[in-house]
Amino acid sequence: MLARALHTHPEVVVVSDLLEPALSEIYFDPLIRLDGVAFWDVLSRPSLPERIRYWRTRPTDELLLLPDEDDDVSLLMAYTLPFLTAEPWELHDELRTALGTRPERPATDHFAFVLDFLRDRFGGTTWIERTGGSLPHAASIVAQWPTARFLVLRRDPVETALSMRSGSFFRLYLAMKSGETSAWLDERFADPAALAAMIEHWTVDAEPALAAVPADRLHHLTYERLLSEPVAALADVVRFVLDRDLTAADTDWATDRACGIDPPPRRAEALSAADVTRIRAACPTAIRRWDESRSNGS
Repeated sequence: MLARALHTHPEVVVVSDLLEPALSEIYFDPLIRLDGVAFWDVLSRPSLPERIRYWRTRPTDELLLLPDEDDDVSLLMAYTLPFLTAEPWELHDELRTALGTRPERPATDHFAFVLDFLRDRFGGTTWIERTGGSLPHAASIVAQWPTARFLVLRRDPVETALSMRSGSFFRLYLAMKSGETSAWLDERFADPAALAAMIEHWTVDAEPALAAVPADRLHHLTYERLLSEPVAALADVVRFVLDRDLTAADTDWATDRACGIDPPPRRAEALSAADVTRIRAACPTAIRRWDESRSNGS
């Protein structure tokens, strides 16, 4: 929701969902060197087989394009490029051609080139890399862009865990940790407390990296504030992302985008108090960080 709103700002280009949360990514490893053609092979690699099989029968709301051939079903083509344009195959060929001319360089350089290329291609001044499950990569992302600005979006971890158990692939990531990917749709991988524990693990692992980011380059926003004060929240995000004072056009944009932000029903209200307590107990650090952000008016 936030990515869709930000992408409509004339100065912002959102590059969405390029990262696999549960896998290592070479994008942040400066020790890996390869040429642009080889990097393209990584960037356009097929997604997880379990995800592709699921999409063939039950496409999710987040899926924007499902190519006919499994070898073409990459995160790049399923999410990233169709988020940017109604002609994703044309952009696919442009990006492949641009990468194909690049000599051997660190993987980090190629990844930065891709983000800059997409920003320039769509006339923005700033790109935002946004992957819904990017928290596990926080340390690598901060290390790759030590002078960048970082937007941290937090939500009630109980509601987050309940959302993760349906209509997403976080259950698959949970199963991957246990080595049981063939059974990832089983009910045992839909336990919100287990998903909350995964949130907790990712939150704790990300803490040292986020703590090292100077306060003026770190912006916290809660999902709840985005819903309750959408105009002010969007204005604050744009002020932070673009690192400048707001213009009248920015304010008009925030007001216009706020009209499309509607609060969903709270899933936790259907649970018993005991169930909510059990889920909260699985993610104490995530609960605490969310509470701190709300207390600060984020």
